Amino acid sequence: MPSSYTAEIYDGEQEFRDFALGCSTSMIYDRSVGTPMTPESVVDTGTYHSDALLAANRSWDQALAMSDKEATAAAIVEHEKEVAARESYHADSIELRGRVARMMGEVAAWEAPSEGHEWLRELMRQQLDQELKYAGGSRYGADTDEPLTGEQYREQMIDSARDDISYHTDEQLKQTLRNLDRAQWVRELLPSLPEAS
Repeated sequence: MPSSYTAEIYDGEQEFRDFALGCSTSMIYDRSVGTPMTPESVVDTGTYHSDALLAANRSWDQALAMSDKEATAAAIVEHEKEVAARESYHADSIELRGRVARMMGEVAAWEAPSEGHEWLRELMRQQLDQELKYAGGSRYGADTDEPLTGEQYREQMIDSARDDISYHTDEQLKQTLRNLDRAQWVRELLPSLPEAS
């Protein structure tokens, strides 16, 4: 069975240059085989980090501009959302635990057709044990019954924005450097390959 890289060889003749360029797509970026290879085509044009950096800067500016009254109101709204999320998560966890417990009973009652099938019962038990371990095992949402003060909320916003700005600035720089490296790699590769005949 041919791979996407060897399909043309499998179907007939393929030039070395086309084969090498097809194989090189796996080393460059998440590209489709058959996409023309140029220095420009290997650049990651994703905007995730630049968009996230803009959002973090907006959050930073918003936190700094908040009055104490606005921060307190925002803290209360956020706390209410977290409490609702925690309650929903808890209810979902109870339902999940019930479904897992029922399935554990079915696994225990199952009669394996042979000793060679007992591994399957053990695998099913392990999977269900793992599910129980994590189903509702951690708290979700607000850690206390009281909202943050306006000052605490604003400080949390500033800290989060600072972390996001640092992270996405670093990641955007890494993306730019990867793009430069990828483009250079292709510039060096293309002249080393014979022209298609």
